[in-house]
Amino acid sequence: GVTVCFGILGNQMFEGVKQGRAIDGLRWSTFDDVGSSTMWWFRVAVGTSLIDITADLAVQPPYCTVPSPESGMQGDCGMGTVSSVVVIAYAFLCRFLLIPLITGTLVNTFFDTIDDMRSLVSDAELAKYDECWRQLDPAETCFIASWKLKPLLERLRTLRSDLWIDPER
Repeated sequence: GVTVCFGILGNQMFEGVKQGRAIDGLRWSTFDDVGSSTMWWFRVAVGTSLIDITADLAVQPPYCTVPSPESGMQGDCGMGTVSSVVVIAYAFLCRFLLIPLITGTLVNTFFDTIDDMRSLVSDAELAKYDECWRQLDPAETCFIASWKLKPLLERLRTLRSDLWIDPER
């Protein structure tokens, strides 16, 4: 979402900027349309060098063509310092906030899935056990008397729980 928003912003701010080292005229390396602008911002997010990028977007006269309203000629100058601020802000946002957040979420989800696959007891069985335990420990002290163990196991058997153990064995 952030990259697409910056893609639209980049297309509006930097369309037609003079080609240089980072803006090289390839379809995915310009700001001439929203799609290529979005792809360009994606490259910034994943680690393209910011030096060439900011230099290309900040190009000023005499190294670019100044727009001329009289002749109708559109210029190809950048936006100076503003472009550097925009690029560095986006790079900071992506590299230090969004990408680590997404990576952390993926790693956490991966390990949660692995834990669920390795678990010997399913969540449904734990819910049955919890229900039986709460009936015998309504004050939620996390303790039950030893004489309540047999009723606990009988209730688990009644619920057809896999955690049921025959108390007579």
